Amino acid sequence: MLSTRKFKVITLLSLTIITLFTSIRSLKGNEEEIKDKDLLSSFNHFTDYYPSNRYTHKDDLRIVENKLDIDPLVYKYLTTTELGDIYLNEEDLSFRFKNPKTNYIWGSTIDVEGQKLTTVNKQKARSAINVSYFDEKNNSFEESLFTSKETKIEINKTNKGFDAKIYFGTSKIKMNLIVTFTDTSIKVDIPSSSIEELGDKKLKSIKVYSYFGAVNGDEIPGYMFVPDGVGALIRYDPIPEDAYKNYYKEIYDEDFAFLKNYRSDGEIISYPVFGFVHGVKQNGILGIIEKGATSVAINATHASKVLNFYTIYPEFIYRRTFRQPINAAGHEISLLQNYRNDIDVSITYEVLSNEDATYIGMANKYREYLISNNILNKQIIDEDQIPLNLDVILNEKKRGIFFDEKVTMTKFSEYNSMLKELKEKNINNINSLMIGYTHVGYSYTPPYYEEIDRDLGSLNIFDEDVLDKMYFRNNFIYGTNKVGNYNAYTDLAMTISEQIYTFHGINYTFHLLSPNAVSKIFTKSIKKMNKNGIKNLALEGVTNLLYSDHRNKVTSRDDVINLYQNMLKDYEYKIAMHRPNDYLYEYMDSYFDFPLYNSQYLSFDDTVPFLAIVLKGYSDLFAEHANFYPNARDEVLRLIDFGVFPSFVISHKSAHYLLETNLDGIFTSRFEDLKDSIVTYYHFVNDALSHVRDASIVNRKVISDGVIKVSYDNGYEIYVNYTSQDYLLNGEVIEAKNYVVRGASK
Repeated sequence: MLSTRKFKVITLLSLTIITLFTSIRSLKGNEEEIKDKDLLSSFNHFTDYYPSNRYTHKDDLRIVENKLDIDPLVYKYLTTTELGDIYLNEEDLSFRFKNPKTNYIWGSTIDVEGQKLTTVNKQKARSAINVSYFDEKNNSFEESLFTSKETKIEINKTNKGFDAKIYFGTSKIKMNLIVTFTDTSIKVDIPSSSIEELGDKKLKSIKVYSYFGAVNGDEIPGYMFVPDGVGALIRYDPIPEDAYKNYYKEIYDEDFAFLKNYRSDGEIISYPVFGFVHGVKQNGILGIIEKGATSVAINATHASKVLNFYTIYPEFIYRRTFRQPINAAGHEISLLQNYRNDIDVSITYEVLSNEDATYIGMANKYREYLISNNILNKQIIDEDQIPLNLDVILNEKKRGIFFDEKVTMTKFSEYNSMLKELKEKNINNINSLMIGYTHVGYSYTPPYYEEIDRDLGSLNIFDEDVLDKMYFRNNFIYGTNKVGNYNAYTDLAMTISEQIYTFHGINYTFHLLSPNAVSKIFTKSIKKMNKNGIKNLALEGVTNLLYSDHRNKVTSRDDVINLYQNMLKDYEYKIAMHRPNDYLYEYMDSYFDFPLYNSQYLSFDDTVPFLAIVLKGYSDLFAEHANFYPNARDEVLRLIDFGVFPSFVISHKSAHYLLETNLDGIFTSRFEDLKDSIVTYYHFVNDALSHVRDASIVNRKVISDGVIKVSYDNGYEIYVNYTSQDYLLNGEVIEAKNYVVRGASK
């Protein structure tokens, strides 16, 4: 049997060998690190991806014809607004009107007779709302207004619409559907207070006007707008031979509290809108979900041989099932949420006519909505250059032989030298995002950020204009087992099954804090941070991870939004945000990691810059790190097309020092390797976007596949050529993989 001394010696030798092996692996990783010449090679390498759904294609500009009529035997006059005379079918609560601007008849459902639909699908199509419910065994069923003969509807006409009291005969669920017509829109409300469950059935969800704007195959030219990532279109194409998977995704992503294992599925929906166009630049509808967005999913149905209609609509979720562990062996049972989500349904359908009936018109309308609600404020900036964002890796932690060791990637003096080099290359407008500025590094710091690691140096070496644009990256929703600084008995959030939210990094475990604890810790931390020179914040986590907390009492996702809004509303310095949801736009100074794509599902036909159009000129938008662009020329052109600014992640040391840390996905970051690419990419984008620094996009046109014209409210136009061939436009050549800027006077 080994003595204790011999055991320690053998252990030490083993650890030494492991460390040596790791060092050799790290050196090998350094040799394989991508160099600047590779990035510039990517920038000068031409590809032709523009025919794919990663881009926007030419529109079908056929003139649309009315597919609906207003049968006086079915639709009775209700009221008149600038939308025209409104007619109501009192049997199914559908409405129709003829838009006087275009003479197009809009209807909240289709004419079901003669359609290749089953009886059940015809009933669902006609029904203004369809409810899903759980029975006593937690089985789910769906009910329309026509499922049961016991269903009753009592209609009370209002000043500009109607208030219908509905009793569903099978589920015995009651609610009020209130529809109001204004001069430009249709407003649909279902107050939570009106919902009653009179039997033993439990309300699961409500689908609202699920066939409003539905289109049979390609009989109408146009598309559906899906708010996935930066924006997506599903065009009304011929019914395909093979069925595409229908789109279903919850706004703000799924609530972790009800999931056993969370797995992200592409881009999330971060803004609560949807829409459809019948005839491009002719007729359109933008749906804005004003209430209930925290518990709603967007459904986009692709036409198929079984169900031959395209349609997009919201589904409001009132209850869910979840898996409840019952013993240490991991056995589980399925349970039903024991309370109903307190959701007030409120949707405004904005009617868009003529030139406004496009995804661009939808984006402009949504921006107007945000401005009118004091959520967005126009930028007024006196700068000759666009900003460049640099994420600067300072400290990180990695596992050592006996103790975790600090890896210092960049000191302040080293970063200051980088800034001077860039200024010599005429890059003077730089946002600095400091990552890992405490002594325990980026991954171990959360949730308390109080002071800067003295080993990094002093902030006093930076010029005032640098400090004014210097942000410090923070994540207040995580608590790590490496540092603690939180109360494990009171501060950790719980799922509905009374489990702690637990995730695993490379060297550590972290938990999600309760939103109340997040607010408390934020308030405590910023006082010390501000005293120590940490002013401008770059927030992640709280910006887009929206989860309910079930410790002691339920803190709903709506409660969490209110907590975070109150937490941020009085902060006196700048706040930049990583991928924020729309309810935080009001507090946002800059938007980091701006999405340039959607999830690119097969059912999507186009990528469109809907979100960029909404926010450009109201917030600085910075793309994901250009270090990792696979086809740099195309990506940089996309920045120009969308009005988004470039961003890099940099460090003084080579990225191989990040191996076996939580940042080991960063495979190239050394400034010395990146500086030529930074200068090249930046000036390529700046020469275009400096003309529209604080301007807003008002129009975007696909001139030819791969050739885009973007128009701004200051009169400038930017033409982008994604193709590998020169394009001749009105006697002027737009070179392959390049752009042309036309001034306001041209």
